[in-house]
Amino acid sequence: MMLWLVLFLGVAIRGWSQDSIEKWPATVVALLAMLMAVESGGQAALMAPTELLAHQHFRTIEPLVAKLAEVGGAVALLTQRIKGKAKAELLAKIASGDVSIVIGTHALFQEEVVFHDLKLAVIDE
Repeated sequence: MMLWLVLFLGVAIRGWSQDSIEKWPATVVALLAMLMAVESGGQAALMAPTELLAHQHFRTIEPLVAKLAEVGGAVALLTQRIKGKAKAELLAKIASGDVSIVIGTHALFQEEVVFHDLKLAVIDE
């Protein structure tokens, strides 16, 4: 876990703008908790109150997790705007556990969304 923290902070310092620095504490704590859930073999979900914020979280977290190859799995975005075949494929990946971290809106907690092994749900205010 300590290696993840060092790698995360190194990537984050180079990748985030000064404007986003004030949001670091909550984002860092949430991401590290989600990585711990994934490391233990489960999944994590991050629900944002708006689609815009869900997209921002996804654009921030996905590249960081991608650089931490040891985490495994994938990060996905689920919102109400995802429809049809794309949504069906994403729901199947979530159900199978192929997606480790799911970021989205209230769409995460609909009856049709079945997690393989949800260990942590983070709700952004």
